[in-house]
Order: sequence, then C-alpha cells, then structure tokens
Amino acid sequence: MQMTGIEDEIRRYNDIIIDDHKESYYLLPVKVLRAFKWFNSTYPNEGSRPRFLVKMDHDVFSNVPLMVQHL
Repeated sequence: MQMTGIEDEIRRYNDIIIDDHKESYYLLPVKVLRAFKWFNSTYPNEGSRPRFLVKMDHDVFSNVPLMVQHL
C-alpha cells in the first residue's frame, strides 16, 4: 500500500483507520463496527463528540459541499 502523506494525516488528525482486511461484501459489518469502535474510543464523552461520523472506503468519492448542504 502506498502510504505517501497518509502517516502525516494520521499523526495530525487521528482520523484514518487502516485495517488489513480482504475486500469482501461480507466484511462490511466488520468495517462499520471497527469505525464505531474507533469513534467511541476517540470520543468517550458524549459532550465532546462530533455530531456526525462518515465512514468511507478508499474507492468512494465524497462531495463534501453537497453533504454539508444536505446535513
């Protein structure tokens, strides 16, 4: 896996999870639960949690301005 710039992003924001799973439709629940586990351990106090959690794969494009407008 090419890690150019990823390590800096992880150190700076602690907002990327990298797991070693085979890509499989059947592993989607595992990836979602892993995201929830990270979220709960990173933000243990409800008062300090962000209002939204976005879980995405590397092969998905996100139109952030449209998402913000919708939310």
